[in-house]
Parts: sequence; structure tokens; C-alpha cells
Amino acid sequence: MHRTLYDVLTATVDSHPDKLALIAGPHRLTYRDLAARVAGLAGRLQADGVRPGDRVVICAGNRVETVTAFWAALAAGGVAVVVGHEQRPERVRHVLADCAATVLLALEPMARSLTGLGLPASVRAVLPVGAEDTLFAGTPAPVDVISEDLAALVYTSGSTGDAKGVMLSHANMLTALDSLNEYLRNGPEDVFLCALPLAFDYGLYQMIMAFSQGATLVLERDMSLPLQVVKDIARYRCTVVPGVPVLFELVEQFSRFGMPDVSSVRCLTNTGAALLPRHIAAIRRLFPGADIYSMYGVTECKRCTYLPPELLDAKPGSVGQAIPNTQILVVDEQDRPCPPYQVGQLVVRGGTVMQGYWGLPDETARKIREHPVRGGRCLYTGDYGYLDEDGHFFFKGRIDEVIKVRGRKLIPRDVEEVLRSAPGVAEASVVCTALDDGDHDIAAFVAADPAAVDASALRAACRSGLETWQRPTRYEVLATLPRNSNGKVDKPELLRRYPVPTAALAPAGAPC
Repeated sequence: MHRTLYDVLTATVDSHPDKLALIAGPHRLTYRDLAARVAGLAGRLQADGVRPGDRVVICAGNRVETVTAFWAALAAGGVAVVVGHEQRPERVRHVLADCAATVLLALEPMARSLTGLGLPASVRAVLPVGAEDTLFAGTPAPVDVISEDLAALVYTSGSTGDAKGVMLSHANMLTALDSLNEYLRNGPEDVFLCALPLAFDYGLYQMIMAFSQGATLVLERDMSLPLQVVKDIARYRCTVVPGVPVLFELVEQFSRFGMPDVSSVRCLTNTGAALLPRHIAAIRRLFPGADIYSMYGVTECKRCTYLPPELLDAKPGSVGQAIPNTQILVVDEQDRPCPPYQVGQLVVRGGTVMQGYWGLPDETARKIREHPVRGGRCLYTGDYGYLDEDGHFFFKGRIDEVIKVRGRKLIPRDVEEVLRSAPGVAEASVVCTALDDGDHDIAAFVAADPAAVDASALRAACRSGLETWQRPTRYEVLATLPRNSNGKVDKPELLRRYPVPTAALAPAGAPC
């Protein structure tokens, strides 16, 4: 039994030393090569003052250095904190200060910017990526770390304020890993393709799953070049491909230029919104031999549910049942279990539930509570949805996004689903803002070709699929929707770029 997450890597190095572990741009590393790099950097981290429990912030994007640094932080006994390299320096500095980081490893431009801003006093060393020869300093000293110690801080997207650090112990991450490997049926023969950010837990776990099995990870810089992603799937005979609806939409668009042989793919995963029927049809057409897994999760417990591929047609719109070794429940506002099809808050019980938010005991207490039926700790996710009679979950949206419009509860997700079903729409996001007359601005933003989709087409879709009070008050057709560092649509940024077209905002002037 593994005691720490780092034990997972060392076990694989022992059993598959000469197996190809990582393909990242020009880099090709076997597990033996990777272990040597990890040990060298772990020794450097310890020389720079990292002790068990100290935080190591890694800001280098989808590069071999990020992979090395994640495992090196664990080998040194530290806590790995991977953040998006495309973020503003001020936001990265917030993370450094919030978690009292000991070491920062970052791309040279970011390292210079942060040094110019003034680093928090806790930071003892800055290791710029690009000066690679200086990163390694021999074998690390043994550390006394157990499964209950922290392994990682994963910062949330901070859509309603500053990002919060989700504390994950080694036990949390090992439990999630075992569950994922079980239902996805991962094995050493797999080749994982990851174009998702490693700063996003969905991307990070692709690396962890691959290395836990002695499989190979093909690491792409990002999703901006879908044709290159597809070419690499064919070139490296990838078997596991994680994605999000926008990636599948882009791949479908570029498939008109011809698809290479992608018959090696056995498993395609999607998390977040349930796949629309047109997405499912496109994936089946492009990847005819692949099983499709629709999944749902939150950073605070990694993964909550998955829909077995054989139920994809039988349970349209569902994101599935509880993952192995986890229980889910939907409760009403009085913490009573909801009957089937009644919308309420999702509650998750199991070993994946976070330890809490770093430095935020009050926020933690609101999320981590006693289970209303079984007792013991559980996570109140803050997400709305319902269970059907078979225990399959249907996600409706975030509780903090639900608003009252003309005395009725509006769930933005309901509006987004109608917009996403309109022809030519790749993605949709709805943002509501209170006005000083008591009404609301309901803004619909869609990703589509402006030459093919206009506001009149969107209004027509909403007239046929929504009640009058649910319909947006304005529509914006954009080539793409902005995303935050966790890969989610950045709603505050949408409002910043396309503010409410009136000076009569309510005093709060904030999204509802």
C-alpha cells in the first residue's frame, strides 16, 4: 500500500525503469530519466530550505519542468502548488503570499515580474525555468511524511473573489487516484494525451494516473492548436484522451481538413457540462472505437460522478453515478434528502473530500459539515442538481449563481443548455446582474462564428425553449469565451469586457 503520492512514482520507477514516461515537445524521458531529474531538483529544493510541509509554487505551464517540479516537491517533503503561467503576476503573487511559499519555480518572464513586484518574505529562493543547469543538486535527504500530510494545494478559479487554496492530503489524492484508475480501467499499455493545463486538477490527474500505471504521458502545451492535438494522438497512438466540450467542438471543426488514423483511442473523457447529443455524435464519428465517459467533479473532492459509457444514450444529460468508494446525496435547504428529481444541493462523502481551504477556517466550516444521514465529515459542494430513481446525478448549476427573477428562481445553467443546443453554438455562458429598479440584466454570451450565428437566431432558440421570464435581455456572439486558469469560462472577465449597457446598476453592481 502506498503511504504517499510520491511512493506511486517510485514504485513505477522500480517496475518500469526503461519505459517511456513522458513526451513533451522535444523531450523524451524514461521513468529512470524522470526519477533522476526529480531527485536532483528535490535535492536543490531541500538545499534552498524546503522542509516537510513547506509550499513550493510551480508556474511554468505544460512543460517537462512542471512535471519534474511537482514530483520533486513531494520528494522533498513539500506541498506542490501548481498555478497557471498565463495569469497576471499580481494573481500569482497572491498565491505566493497566501500559502507562504518557500520556493517559487517559474518561467523567467514571470520570475522577473514577481521579483519586480516584491516577493513575500516567506520566499527563500526563486528558480527560473530556462536556467536548467542550476536546478539540480543531488539526491534529497529522506523525509518523514505520512498519508495524512498535505500533498498539494490546488487553487480554485476565484470567480467570486480571490482564489482559495484547496488542501489535499496524500490520502485524498491516493483515494481519488485509485477510484479513477478503477472505473477508467487504466493500465501500463495506455498512452495518455494531455492538452489540459496541469494547473487544472483535471489536467494534473492525467499525469498522476499515467505515472501510477507505468503508462506514457504525451503533454501538449495547450488546446489552442486542435489539429496538432489530433496529429499527436495519431503519431503517438494515444489511448486515453481527456477533453472538454470546447475541445471536441474544435476538433470537429478542423476534421473537415481530414482526420488521421486515431483508432488507437479507447477512452475519451469529459468533465463539467454533460455532453450535448451533437457532441456525442461528433465524437462517435471521429473516434468510432472509443468509450465516452461523461463525468463531473469539483476541486474540493476531485471527482464526484461518472456515467458508464454503456449508459450514455439511456441517461441523456446525466453526469453519472458516484465514483467508486464515494457516496453522493442531494439535500434540500433544511438538509433533508431530496426524493428523485427534486433539485437540491449535492453532498459528497468519502476519502476524496478535501482537508479544507488554506487559512480560511470559516469558509471551510461552511463546506465541510456533518453528513445529514450517516454522520462524519462530508462536502457540501454548493452545486445544484437532482438524482433520478437510479441514483444518477443531473447537474443544474452553482447555488451562488441561482437568482430570483420576478419572484422565480432562475438557474443560468438552464438557459445555457438551450443556447448550447442552438445550431452553430460551441459554448454558452449566462451572467446575471441586479439593476437598481429591481430587475436583472441577463446577458447571454456564446462562442460561435459571428457570420453564421446572430442574436436573432439565439432569441428564436430561447423563445422555443424557455419561459418568458428566463430569456436573456441581451446576446453577445464571440469567437471564443475567455477562460480562467482552471479552464473554466471567466464570467467576471465577460462582464468587464461587455458591461451592463446602463448606468442604473444596483449599489452592489455585482453578478447575481
